[in-house]
Amino acid sequence: MTSVKTQNFLNQAFALHRSGRFKEAADLYRKIIKRDPSSYHALHSLGIIEASAGNLDEAARLMRRSVALQPANVDFIENYATVLCQAGNFPEAAETAEKGLKVHPSSKLLYVSATSLSHTGRHDQALVRFNALLAREPRHIAALNDRAISLAELERYDEALASIDTAIQMMPIFAEAYLNRGNIYRRMNRFQEAIAAFEKAIQFKNNLAGAWLGLGNALRDMRLFDKALHAYDRVIAIDGKLAEAWFGRASAANELKNFEVAIAAYEKAAALGIPALDGLCIFAKLSACDWRNIEEETERLLGGVRAGKPVSEPFTLLSLPATGQDQLVCAKTWSVLKYPSRDSLWKGEAYSHDRIRLAYLSADFMKHATAHLIAGLFEHHDRSRFEITAIALNKDDGSEISKRMRGAFQHWLDADQMMDSQIAEYIRKNEIDILVDLKGYTWNARTSILARRPAPVHVNYLGYPGTMGADFIDYIIADEVVAPPERAVDFSEKIIRLPHTYQINDRLRVISDLVPTRAEEHLPEGGFVFCCFNNNYKITPQVFSSWMRILGRIEGSVLWLLEDNATASANLRREAAARGVDPTRLIFAGRTALPDHLARHALADLFLDTSPYNAHTTASDALWAGLPVLTMVGETFAGRVCASLLGAAGLPELVMPSSKDYEETAISLASSPERLRSLQERLRALRHSCPLFDTRRLTRDIESAFVSMVR
Repeated sequence: MTSVKTQNFLNQAFALHRSGRFKEAADLYRKIIKRDPSSYHALHSLGIIEASAGNLDEAARLMRRSVALQPANVDFIENYATVLCQAGNFPEAAETAEKGLKVHPSSKLLYVSATSLSHTGRHDQALVRFNALLAREPRHIAALNDRAISLAELERYDEALASIDTAIQMMPIFAEAYLNRGNIYRRMNRFQEAIAAFEKAIQFKNNLAGAWLGLGNALRDMRLFDKALHAYDRVIAIDGKLAEAWFGRASAANELKNFEVAIAAYEKAAALGIPALDGLCIFAKLSACDWRNIEEETERLLGGVRAGKPVSEPFTLLSLPATGQDQLVCAKTWSVLKYPSRDSLWKGEAYSHDRIRLAYLSADFMKHATAHLIAGLFEHHDRSRFEITAIALNKDDGSEISKRMRGAFQHWLDADQMMDSQIAEYIRKNEIDILVDLKGYTWNARTSILARRPAPVHVNYLGYPGTMGADFIDYIIADEVVAPPERAVDFSEKIIRLPHTYQINDRLRVISDLVPTRAEEHLPEGGFVFCCFNNNYKITPQVFSSWMRILGRIEGSVLWLLEDNATASANLRREAAARGVDPTRLIFAGRTALPDHLARHALADLFLDTSPYNAHTTASDALWAGLPVLTMVGETFAGRVCASLLGAAGLPELVMPSSKDYEETAISLASSPERLRSLQERLRALRHSCPLFDTRRLTRDIESAFVSMVR
């Protein structure tokens, strides 16, 4: 029972509080609490003042005590639950609101419960609360807007948009509703509509950080990276602690090959709490051939991977000195983080089709390296045994290779603007027997489709040279070289090994008759030309040091590399000088059309491969053009591909067991013109008969693998 003196103090404090003299009121509330720690009125009122001042944790602590003293006081419970929600303590907010609803089902508690349940991912339960609230207050526009978030998370997009439209009809300048609408359209891959919605939100509230962030994301989805970068910069100017904005800035800058900006932004995003950015940061450095502190950063990254931490997406590890077990652990961690378990669309039914129904899932049905390898497979499939479908996640680029592939498939789904759930439903409805993923963990992959288990058999093939570590991928297509039996422990998938090589090749790739001169490619007229047309991120300090030692031993020789970005070229020249090699001995080739690129291989004498991430398509290009490739066999799938290709091309003697052998063989071949000429002649003689370029034979091998999977 409150004493008379305490009550008098309380009355004075209430009067100060009502008149807006909050500091004096707060001081008096504290004196009352010190005198009487059980004064629930003082505790709760002081909590309200602290909440108004933004001290939400202190407010929650005070209110928690007041509610414990007055567990049936609905006003106390409402305020406490609201503060918990504002503080981001959504589990406790939901629990508190639910307890309060048992005492009195007030609108305020229904709203706090619904929003808190939504934030904790319990969207079904949140929807029940939102609906109960809207049944009482149909014009509760905040509830209509927030309800749409739960509906969208439940993939009930049409209902979500209808809920937002109702809110906007009631308040046409409701910026947050337009923001929400944009986020939903983006989830639906309706990017133009998403951009229009975000711009509308910005029109009504120019400093709405979420709208600028959504705009940046949608522009990035449409590959409008310059505009996306501007939007992210606006977000950061509004709220510099928004981690997603720094991540978006890094991603856009990375695509623009502005790696210094990308690296700094990745580091900032990681510091603000976004996981798995250590790997992306290292990958940006590798792409720029910026090797400062790379060994220490790599060791730290691999330590995090081995500890099961989500420090990297799996693709980065292919270029690092990671073991097969490292790659498996990383892939499993990534799979659990990004693609949590969900109900399977395929329920175990046994299909009975006259032909095996194959679907190929890819964003590379266009002018892309994968397309140039695999087009012949689609054309050679046995139509009497297989019915094939393309699920194209990319826009049609109108290229000749795209037209050719369209003509090869019996069914073609343009799915770039479809949602993952819609694509998965299509696969299930059409009773696809085998779904072949040609992307793995690479750019524009839509792995969520496979996570829904729409087909009885899921296969990882060609696009990603390693395990996906996912329980929804059943098989990986490999061979004895890239995945020998003793390395089976490095894969979560069952391994299907083809007899010659896993990599399909298209023997219809055209080599231009117009071979440029050395002068046209800025190469010296005389002297030995080593080349490597691998992506810059595959070049490691160790491999580059080997190359420089080789150049140092072969007088007048040059190294011909692909110029991906000016930063990498400058860094490589600097690294050459640091190793005592004249930087002018590095020559850079720009990107060009494939027939012209294949033709210019004739100007080189020997292709030097990279490790631990080998040449894959680039090795096949060189061998098809008649240029021998020298490689080192690595431990992982990605580091053994070139060995597989050379074996299937009839040149296994160019596979070296160590960097020392690699360097000595390169020097020996450059010093022995007759031996090198013999290899070149043998390669050209075998080109049309060796397994590597026998598209029909490799297609039959792959089809046999598919039949065994179905059985």
